[in-house]
Amino acid sequence: LQTYKDYEILILDDNSTDSTYDILKDYERDNSSVKIFKNDQNIGLTKSLNILISKSTGTLIARQDDDDISSKNRLQTQINVMKKYNLDFCTTRAITAPEKKIRPKFTIYFPKKFIIK
Repeated sequence: LQTYKDYEILILDDNSTDSTYDILKDYERDNSSVKIFKNDQNIGLTKSLNILISKSTGTLIARQDDDDISSKNRLQTQINVMKKYNLDFCTTRAITAPEKKIRPKFTIYFPKKFIIK
């Protein structure tokens, strides 16, 4: 759950062979903000993401993988930063568990005016 309330969760099952899709459909029935889709064949991450983008109804997209965890205020924080600095997009760094290492480290190559902490 997020502190920001106006969002939809789109999940695409890339033709898994286990019971993932059935579990997701149960979750969709219990949550009106969740929409579940399934590919007829495995097409990979990039094509699957493009399908989800085409099915989204919002003006912003927050991407997350199945093994990611977001803080409860992630969406609100990112939207606030985008509004405050009049940005078209923003990104965040990941902290790995249990090592607590910050990823990615390539942001050191961005000019400082692009990085907001």
